[in-house]
Parts: sequence; C-alpha cells; structure tokens
Amino acid sequence: MKTILLVLFIGSAVVAHAQAPADPYKAAVKMTNDSDPALRRRGADELSRSRDPGAVAVLEGMLGDKAPFVRAAAADSLGQLRSRGSSAKICALAASDPEPRVRQQAVTSLAFLSDPASATVLVG
Repeated sequence: MKTILLVLFIGSAVVAHAQAPADPYKAAVKMTNDSDPALRRRGADELSRSRDPGAVAVLEGMLGDKAPFVRAAAADSLGQLRSRGSSAKICALAASDPEPRVRQQAVTSLAFLSDPASATVLVG
C-alpha cells in the first residue's frame, strides 16, 4: 500500500512540475487580462507573490476593474508589495469606491503602506 501511495505521489509531482509555467510573472500578467474575474483576481494574488517591480503598474491598472473582488485583490496586493507610490490611487479607492468591501480592503492596504499622506483618508 505504501509503495502505491509513493508512486501516486511522485507521479502527481511530476505532472504538477510539467505544468508549471516557465515564467510565473508572465503567467500572472496573462491571468489579469482574462475575461473571467476569478482568474483576474488570482492573477493579482500571484503578482503580489512574484515580488516583481513590474507588478505595481499592472496592479494599479486593476484598481479600476469592473469586478469588486478584483479591485479589492489589486489593492491587497499593492499593500503586500508595500508600494508607497500607489498610495494616492489606493486612497482614491478607499474614498470613493461604491463597494464597502473594496473600500475596507483599500484602507487595510493603506495601513500596510504606512504613508503619512494617507492619514486624511484613514482618519477622515
């Protein structure tokens, strides 16, 4: 039984490795342009894990996505990347997005940035 499980585990590891994208950053960027909002959200999450400096511009563009959970994921990812240069755009999202959950995520992301310029949005 143990031998069969080991073979299944090794076999699945080989299949998973064979399917891994050659460039995870490019794969994440491609996901952000998909018609499926769930894939766009996943792309935002993957971009934050990539730690690639080019991710910031892509994520900032996603702050205007039509799907609220994609906007929230983009704000979250910018906060995780500690992108202080995105502070003004995240402040605008926190102040004016029609969806409460997006505004809440934007405020949380601003806390990660620790940018004094965002104080007026955070304290009102």
